[in-house]
Amino acid sequence: MTFVWPGALLGIVAAIVFFLMIALGTRAARFPLILFTGALICLSVAAARPSAVLDVPRIRAQVMLVFDTSSSMAAEDVDPNRLEFAKSIATTFVEERGSGIDVGIVSFGDGGVVTLPPTDETPEILAAIERLQPLGGTSIVEGVQAALDALTEGPLVIDRTELAEGNVEPLRIDDGSAAIVVFSDGEETNETDPTPMVNLAASSAVQVHAVGVGTVEGTTLDIDGFSLATALNEESLQNVAEVGNGTYFAASDDAELSMVGEDLNKSFIVEPEDTELSAIALVAALLLAVLGALVAQRRTGRLP
Repeated sequence: MTFVWPGALLGIVAAIVFFLMIALGTRAARFPLILFTGALICLSVAAARPSAVLDVPRIRAQVMLVFDTSSSMAAEDVDPNRLEFAKSIATTFVEERGSGIDVGIVSFGDGGVVTLPPTDETPEILAAIERLQPLGGTSIVEGVQAALDALTEGPLVIDRTELAEGNVEPLRIDDGSAAIVVFSDGEETNETDPTPMVNLAASSAVQVHAVGVGTVEGTTLDIDGFSLATALNEESLQNVAEVGNGTYFAASDDAELSMVGEDLNKSFIVEPEDTELSAIALVAALLLAVLGALVAQRRTGRLP
């Protein structure tokens, strides 16, 4: 146990002095005196603001928001561009999610990076989303592996050959149920099939949802002086959601991402947490003081 203001514990000395000074009083008053002394001690402890690390049960589920930050996500076939549109949808989900849902952020282009591990701190989540910028290629498999790495508190080392052959055991997700939501236009530049990695997530009880960002008609994007045709590949993302036991959403202002949070089976977990105990000490002081007053009235016929 630690104390924020340990100097306040000197009040315990004052309580003991108070007890000794009046201890020679009538026998009838001694028991109430003990109770009042205990109340003063509890008040001193409360004033010192004690805290201890306790195992605290809480309801928890986790959602990893996995963003395609490839160059094609700068395309403007949705307003203002694909990545910004995805960020706006994700922001709404974060702000409106139910209690007990921690959110983590992954950015993927040619590789996947966990930019924020799962947390319940909404300002941190929104800041991590806002920082995302488009650059590089697209590799959904890297994004999903990075999300699994965060959920298992990696580092997660997976043999891709063994994975493709179905020889990788399901992963253990300890902290409640979990889901992955991939925001992408589905235009892969990596030749590695994401299906085995998505299947690994599903077999580990992690649903993988996909949000298609962009239009099927597509547009032309200027990258370093080169003109690049780019369009939403819904078939690729629908396959990701199907293999991942999830749902495919066509991105729109009213994308029903809320169902992701609603479908999660939140679990009770126990986490160590630094907990202030001042309230307990105050309640104890109040109870002792009231009990002392009642005993004094009963024995002496008057309140002290």
